[in-house]
Amino acid sequence: MKFKKYFMYPVAYLGISVLMQSLVSWYSYFYAPPEDNPYNLRPLTPIALVGIAMIIGRVVDAVSDPLVAYWSDNSRSRLGRRKPFLIFGAFPLGLSYVLLWFPPHNFESQINFIYLTVILSFYFIFFTIYVAPYLALLPEISKEPDERAAISTYQSVFNTLGLLIQGIACPVIIAKYGIRAMGIILGLVSLATLVMPFSIREEKVRRLEKQFGFRESFIMTVRNRHFIYYESSVLFYWFAINTLTIALPYMASVHMKLDGFETAILQGLLFVTAIAISPLMLMWIRRYGKKKVYNISMTALMLLLFVLYFAGKPYLFFNQKWFHFLIVGLAGMPLAAVFIIPNAIIADITDIDEMTGGQRREAMFFGVQGFFIKAVIGLSSLFTTGVLFKYLGYNPGDSLGISMAPVVAGVCILLGLYIFKNYTVEEHELKQRYTEYVMRQRT
Repeated sequence: MKFKKYFMYPVAYLGISVLMQSLVSWYSYFYAPPEDNPYNLRPLTPIALVGIAMIIGRVVDAVSDPLVAYWSDNSRSRLGRRKPFLIFGAFPLGLSYVLLWFPPHNFESQINFIYLTVILSFYFIFFTIYVAPYLALLPEISKEPDERAAISTYQSVFNTLGLLIQGIACPVIIAKYGIRAMGIILGLVSLATLVMPFSIREEKVRRLEKQFGFRESFIMTVRNRHFIYYESSVLFYWFAINTLTIALPYMASVHMKLDGFETAILQGLLFVTAIAISPLMLMWIRRYGKKKVYNISMTALMLLLFVLYFAGKPYLFFNQKWFHFLIVGLAGMPLAAVFIIPNAIIADITDIDEMTGGQRREAMFFGVQGFFIKAVIGLSSLFTTGVLFKYLGYNPGDSLGISMAPVVAGVCILLGLYIFKNYTVEEHELKQRYTEYVMRQRT
């Protein structure tokens, strides 16, 4: 079981990461590339419509999150509450990802916009069907806060490896074989990892005579005081991260004048740093607690984002390549906390909720979180492409929109930090309370 906890379960995050981050990083660049791009890509959809397609897909995704979560929490399958969703969702998820890179026309067309919208909607539905139950397995397969932090760290490592793989592979494969080849290769690699958790044995959950209905379960979740402060801050963080993710390929080619290979090194550096710092991050979490480490990490990331505004500016050393690589490399250190800590915090909140309501509703918490995060990511995508890039520019000589992206991200993180200070869960007290609760239940 330890092997399954520390490898078979978290390795799926590699596939999740490859699929989502390569899509977010390159879908806009593929359908609305800048002029004179190094990959010889031609516009397929107007830049404003690209953002609209994403927000429609994200709305579909957001609505499906709590529905799938409630369905999973109340599933009575002989395979468990989570595994049927993993099995059903994995293969259509990989297929819809591949189809995204095969639009009907190789020129700018409204048909491509409709195709992008439909495929994104299908992709996000199956993404939810797989990911929400997958995340809900974490509180079930481990009850110890330290072990949860360790499993979250392994998830983070595989997540970061996925980011590293797509960060390096995408520009290289696109430059050499084209973006469609990238879609096929990464789709197959991801699918190979998504099937790994099929072997996880779920713990049997005690069923109460009275089960919460969907509406009651949803309301209980959004009224949870700890969840409100945590989730509100995380929404600002994800708006920031998604804005930066979309802008990074544009920064590389427009501001930094990097070719495909150099872009791969730049993105790879970000994730290599995150992997390297993960063992230290786990040690700091065990010593200082999740909240303190999270706050320090987000503060550091915010400062680096404000500095990134100067990338490409023709004074001092800000237009030098080494400056860009330095800032992006340093950003990988606080980014590791984003990959490790949130899932462990949700696991803590579900323990508090169980002690209050008597039921395990892990998927609903992850589902509601996904509902709001995906809506915010959709807004971020629309804002980045439809406002920053459209009105402030994203082409050489007219690129203020690219420069403002990290500034917007930094302001969002500042707002998130202000809200997160109200999150007051003390981990050592929670561990003692939950242990006593479990002993009473067994008695």
